[in-house]
Amino acid sequence: MLKKVFTVIALGLASLTFSCQTANAASAQEGLNYSVTVQQPKQQMTNTNAYFQLLVKPRQTITLTLKVHNQRNQERQVKIAPVSAYTNDNGVIAYQRNPQTVPATQQFSRFVSNPQVVKIGPKSTKRVTFKLKTPKNQVAGMIDGGFKLTPIHEKQRSQSQKGFSIKNHYAMVVGATMQMNRQPVTPKVSTAKVIPHKQHGRLAVGVRIKNNAPTAFGQMTVKATIQPKGGDSQIFHDSKTNLQMAPHSSFNYQFIWPNQKFEPGTYRLKMVITSGTKKWLSDQTFTITKAQARRLNPHSNALYWWLIGLLLIVVGSLSYWRVRQRKRQV
Repeated sequence: MLKKVFTVIALGLASLTFSCQTANAASAQEGLNYSVTVQQPKQQMTNTNAYFQLLVKPRQTITLTLKVHNQRNQERQVKIAPVSAYTNDNGVIAYQRNPQTVPATQQFSRFVSNPQVVKIGPKSTKRVTFKLKTPKNQVAGMIDGGFKLTPIHEKQRSQSQKGFSIKNHYAMVVGATMQMNRQPVTPKVSTAKVIPHKQHGRLAVGVRIKNNAPTAFGQMTVKATIQPKGGDSQIFHDSKTNLQMAPHSSFNYQFIWPNQKFEPGTYRLKMVITSGTKKWLSDQTFTITKAQARRLNPHSNALYWWLIGLLLIVVGSLSYWRVRQRKRQV
């Protein structure tokens, strides 16, 4: 039976600069050979042309314009798609069209017009516009996302390293956030129950870490220990630093099990999650059942070799019996 104690100690919050969430769109990235700037709308909160940071009202329709410059000597096609921020399983803010771990009402891409494929002439600049329709009702905090730019119909560059061929897929994201007021929002972090499973063929346990607030933050550190319930011995210790979380998102924090097999029993997971001077403590127990251990543990090959040996004996005995029968008939 799951028992969880989750304590939040509010002591402050590490500042997260906007550059943590967005790509530096003003400079051309290696392999892309194009640069992107934004045309500032009147709703822009900061004086920058590298990303959108919008202060909006309900039921507004806003035109967002990207200026894409092709630095090559030939025409190019680029797909530009609105995307939403989420937290990937490495604990890093990333971007997808419609991430499953973020509520639909918090996905930036759902408020923006459809993706576009544009042609850009040699050494020229193309203005690409999208329509943003803000939520109908007042929204607290920020909705985070951006625009992902991907060249299409172009040969991929390959690199060879130690016998492996690596194909590079180049893309960039121009960040965009919208909010309806300037009031800061405090993150609300929680954890779900622990689940034993296999990760790439290795025994592991996972726990989902959730940011339940409409704000992004970084400089997050997670320290975790696992020990038998009621015991002092430590089975596992893990620490990760410089993690990030997108607004209203979650990710799977994985622990590779240090032993070769799961032992059925009840265990205790203690986690300390910090960002700056803000701290969250999680203390919960979880059980690995006999059925889970039997299903997940590596199976010994001894039984299979025993069955193969038995089959060889049966086949050999049958062959010997047939040979003797033929000799008697002769």
